[in-house]
Order: sequence, then C-alpha cells, then structure tokens
Amino acid sequence: MNKLGFRLTAQWCLLLWLIRPRSSDYRISFHFIVVRSNFRAARLGVRRADDMHLTLEFGGGLELLFGSQKKHEVEVTSPDDLKEVTMESLLSWIKDNLIKERPEMFVKESSVRPGVLVLINDSDWELCGRLETVLEENDEVIFISTLHGG
Repeated sequence: MNKLGFRLTAQWCLLLWLIRPRSSDYRISFHFIVVRSNFRAARLGVRRADDMHLTLEFGGGLELLFGSQKKHEVEVTSPDDLKEVTMESLLSWIKDNLIKERPEMFVKESSVRPGVLVLINDSDWELCGRLETVLEENDEVIFISTLHGG
C-alpha cells in the first residue's frame, strides 16, 4: 500500500456481471477476475468496505482529552489479522488516532484506566466480555470517568 493508502487487489470470482459498486469498493467482474480499489477513509473522506461505523462518547471530564468534543462518529478499520473489531483493538485505535493529549489518563496498558466506566450499547462492558467484546456496525460505546477532583 502506498502513501495514499491505495490498494489494488485482484480476486478470482465466478461472476460474469457487474456488481453494484458501494462507496469506495468497486467490483467489476470480467471472466472470473475481480478488481477492487480501496482508498483510506481517513485521508480521502470515503468509506472503505471493511470500515465499521461506531459512535463514541466521552464524559465525566474525559472529553477534555479528546479536544473537548463529547461525541465522535468514527470509521474504524479492523486490524489486518482480524476480521472483527474488538474493544481491545478499538482502544488501540483511539490511542493512535483520536486522543489529543495525555493518553495515559485514558489508557493503561491495553485497557482503560481504573475509574473509567465503559458502556457498550448501554450495557456495562464487564457483562459483555471487556476487551474481548466484538463490536458490530453502528454500535455506541460510551466512556465515563467516575473520578472527580474536589
């Protein structure tokens, strides 16, 4: 993949017709060969076929670490070796792409710091499987700090 994130792959396929293109995933089949082009969503503003839309919310003071913005609509790409986005990979993505300052106040090792309540679709992540929780398209993940100064 080059700097622009352009990837050109050829896949064998038994289709002989044009498959309806979706956003940045154009598939044209000619005699068993499919050519697909993908562009990096973050750089070009288009959504790749393997991106997952998530809504992230930060509260209780955590929003200050994210440019004072409480709600973020993001497109997260799963790691290359996995087909799914887990909470562990989401936290890594947040640390690398979203957090503006002091990541140590939000993340400790591969998890959130103690005192941060995590809700996945309004359910406590402790009940969902914590870091192993598999996220799905359009899930809502809320992070709330329960630690306050006085």
